[in-house]
Amino acid sequence: MYTEDEKKPYRTIRIQKRSTVSAPADITVVNADISGVNATFEGAMKALARCTKQVRDAIQKAGIPREDLRSSQLSIEQNYREEKIGEDKHGNDKFRRVPDGFLYRQNIKFEFPNDNDKLSAAIENIMATDVEPKVVFYFKSSSEEEMKNKALAKATADARREAEIVMEAAGTKLGRLINAQVGEPSFDHGFRNEVMFERKAKDCASIEFDPEDIDFEEGITLEWEIED
Repeated sequence: MYTEDEKKPYRTIRIQKRSTVSAPADITVVNADISGVNATFEGAMKALARCTKQVRDAIQKAGIPREDLRSSQLSIEQNYREEKIGEDKHGNDKFRRVPDGFLYRQNIKFEFPNDNDKLSAAIENIMATDVEPKVVFYFKSSSEEEMKNKALAKATADARREAEIVMEAAGTKLGRLINAQVGEPSFDHGFRNEVMFERKAKDCASIEFDPEDIDFEEGITLEWEIED
């Protein structure tokens, strides 16, 4: 290989490393998805406002401060249904999309330090409303950024250590670092569960979870010159 400036050959060693570190899954994240259909746009707006208030009130009763609730995916749009209009020449049914009211949606998200009693109360209170939401919860780590940095530092140190071992065995020395490329990070949100509303449910059984630690993996590719 040749550099642009020196126009002389040099030798390199390139090492790829991935490292994993773990951290407690100490934060519970809950998403409550609200959706429904109303005949008119105005009716959909009113229905969404009513449903949102019911769900927010229910969550607040579980001990979650109202200011900790976050809304997203808010929308009101034309809803359609399929209407049969006949058959094609092969005898297959033909349909057309027909306007059928307005679809409203909103997601309410909140999180808190792991507390099974609080999680049970939040889900039970939400289910006690007539909103019929879909509730999804999972666990994450409060030290996510710290753990990703720690995994990257470990991958970097492991790559250098491996390069130095190779150079020592080959009777040469590791030169200056000439290239570094960070790989794509990955991590697991741990346990994930989906709870569907059941109108007949009066009580939500106490939820007991002790989530496993979350793994954070980072990778890096480093390239050094080899000294003579």
